[in-house]
Amino acid sequence: MKKDIFKLKKKDRLTTFVHLADGVVNNAKHANSHIKSVGKAKKNKVSKKFNQEHAEKHSKETLDHAKKLVEHIKKYPSLDALEKELEGKSF
Repeated sequence: MKKDIFKLKKKDRLTTFVHLADGVVNNAKHANSHIKSVGKAKKNKVSKKFNQEHAEKHSKETLDHAKKLVEHIKKYPSLDALEKELEGKSF
């Protein structure tokens, strides 16, 4: 199963890796922003609820992307193989 990853084009493998890593970072940032906004909402219950719900949504999406990223990485026969693909790449 691990070598099946190499049946994909290298570009597809790297695009998936970048997409998932980016999803982790962006959703974590968004969750953090909404968490901060909850504190700033003070007595505005509507804003507070909105930001709590969105913080939860982005937190779940962060976890979802992180799990998928781990599964993607596990498909490589070794971390050295992944590192070799990523070597010299700037995203």
